[in-house]
Amino acid sequence: MNTPVLTGKLDALAATLDLVAGHDAEGIATALTRGSGRHALAIGSGGSAVAAEYLVRCRDTLGLGPTTFATPMQGVLDHHRLDATDAWLFSAGGDNPDACAIAQALLDRGAATINLVTRNPDGAAATIVARNGGTIHAVPVADVKDGYLATHSLIAMTTALLIASQVASREPGAATEALDRVASCLLASRDAGNRDLLAKRWTGLRGTDTIIIAADPSLRPVASLLDTSLWEASLCPVQTTDFRNLAHGRHAWLHHRPDDTVLLALIAVNSRTAWTAIETVLPEHVRRDAVDYGQGGRLDNLLGIIDGLSHIEAIGEVLGVDPGKPGVGDFGRSIYDDRSLEAAAAELRPRLRHKLAAIAR
Repeated sequence: MNTPVLTGKLDALAATLDLVAGHDAEGIATALTRGSGRHALAIGSGGSAVAAEYLVRCRDTLGLGPTTFATPMQGVLDHHRLDATDAWLFSAGGDNPDACAIAQALLDRGAATINLVTRNPDGAAATIVARNGGTIHAVPVADVKDGYLATHSLIAMTTALLIASQVASREPGAATEALDRVASCLLASRDAGNRDLLAKRWTGLRGTDTIIIAADPSLRPVASLLDTSLWEASLCPVQTTDFRNLAHGRHAWLHHRPDDTVLLALIAVNSRTAWTAIETVLPEHVRRDAVDYGQGGRLDNLLGIIDGLSHIEAIGEVLGVDPGKPGVGDFGRSIYDDRSLEAAAAELRPRLRHKLAAIAR
């Protein structure tokens, strides 16, 4: 039996982790530190959106200031100026039209600084950023082809951010200790016995079931990974929310479709009480699982991302789908390669943006 594509990618992640561990993260650490007290905009789509969400958590744990997440389309079509904002763009290959579009838009919107985190410093988006005074943070990967789902690029970008954050926190030895934890987690995730146990936890899941992910807000990167991967691999429908937003009406889904729903709780220290209150009153026959990620800090989130990739692998095994190669329609490539956002960015030059902002007011 052939090894699933996703399993092969995950089995090789240790090599990428070793490369990132030996990589100089001082550039990212300096950029993080210089952004202290300023607003930041974290931008990404697909798997890179998870890395952007991870930056939000890193800056939050470091107390650097508020960070907003946006997709490239949001970043291109917004008109307000970014003179007091540090922009962080995440793109694995840095060559897709949307990455190029947002790179140009950030320049036209006057971003205070532009940082591109990518595995490909020679990509088209990198050329735009570098040519206009931005900074390219190239992260090493052992396998430049992620497959259908982001794997090596995601681990490279998030691990580099973790190391840089540990450096920025000025805690001696913190980076080494954190990397040891990440390596141990990755090793455990590839253990055959642990993988079998995880698959058994998802036994009985059907492709027609809906997974409701109720997550502590501090675990947005983990929730984003699961949400993105479940949809992109077409494993099953998914709805992502937090515990209290679930309480405001979304619990009705569990009432009307109790046999077709699985509730996955992602818990951290500040949401344990909220989850207990929900779990206590749930009908017994509603399937549920809960994972506790401690403090919900930047290290907890990276461990959760590794854990999340293993959950996707396990769900794929149960459903008989290879999440790393689920199959896509011929129209999918046309949608991905569409350059309409790039055209919009080219049209929305600073003068027109100023005019549109005035019209909006």
